[in-house]
Amino acid sequence: MKKIINFIKNLQNHDGGFGCYSWADSSIGCTFFAIHILYLINETSAIDVNRVISFVLSWKTNNGKYRNKHGEDPSVLATARALLIFKMLNYTPPDIEESLKFIIDNQQNDGGWGSPEGERLS
Repeated sequence: MKKIINFIKNLQNHDGGFGCYSWADSSIGCTFFAIHILYLINETSAIDVNRVISFVLSWKTNNGKYRNKHGEDPSVLATARALLIFKMLNYTPPDIEESLKFIIDNQQNDGGWGSPEGERLS
């Protein structure tokens, strides 16, 4: 377990987020995977949770949507991952109602998820 925890901790960048590689910039997606693994092994206390929360909040738009990386538009996937990160860290984000509405409003007729820009999640 210690090796897993140390590996993940080494992926955390100065901004509080995680990259998928030691040299990679932080993203919501990579941060989600890192937190999810720590959550599954009951080790979220091994990291500075407040730094992660600050990182994720820094990607929030003024209407509750989240971006995955700089230069990208907000997406259903990034918003869902952000909310799941918060859930795993026992944090209730501001504008959660707007975030949830964005996700719900982008459910497709076939029951899958996407966004108006054509992103398909299922």
